[in-house]
Amino acid sequence: GRWTSRVSSPSELGIPEDAWFVGLHVREAGFVDPNEPPSCRNATIANYLPAVRELTARGAWVVRLGDKSMTRLPPMERVIDYAHSPFKSDLMDMYFISRCRIYVGITSGILDTAWLFQRPMVLTNMTTWSFAYPKRPGDLGLTKHLYSKKHGRFLSLKELLDTPWEAQHYHHFGADYDMTENTPEEIRDVVLEFLDRKDGAEPTALQAEFNRGRLEHGRRPWF
Repeated sequence: GRWTSRVSSPSELGIPEDAWFVGLHVREAGFVDPNEPPSCRNATIANYLPAVRELTARGAWVVRLGDKSMTRLPPMERVIDYAHSPFKSDLMDMYFISRCRIYVGITSGILDTAWLFQRPMVLTNMTTWSFAYPKRPGDLGLTKHLYSKKHGRFLSLKELLDTPWEAQHYHHFGADYDMTENTPEEIRDVVLEFLDRKDGAEPTALQAEFNRGRLEHGRRPWF
């Protein structure tokens, strides 16, 4: 049936029973939304490889989630390209999302499942950042870079807080804007910041300021 699995444990995929693992999901163009500009919720998996190497250097295994339409990963130690595995199933998808020590992802549908299981999270390439943001204390996130054609430049984070709803929501995306992905260095650095934060660490002053501005932005009557 749809919810059966041909693998009974991660060890059959090569992950040791006592290992900890990270779930990684990076949405690509294989999932088509006709109402969405391609610059919004998609990202390039190659930009995540430096972060993946940092995770595996810390002893993690990385399980790449997704489907067979995605770009294959190069062979890497402690990395399972589960999206292309013959063992992939709906049940194993749920297992890896619910049991990962850290979820690294983007603004995409599978993110809701990670939120449901309250996974510690690094959310990258955020688009709808007023609402689709890291929700647990200690989680971290990066917005995509927003380019304004009218201004002829990328907007600062402070300016981002003054943009209209059409500057972030993929189904209402304005013609004045383009989005650009986080760089490999940015993704690596936010993962390292997450790994190095001590339990109970408070957000920095700038992080707290942005979060207050994000909440105010989300409460505005946009419609």
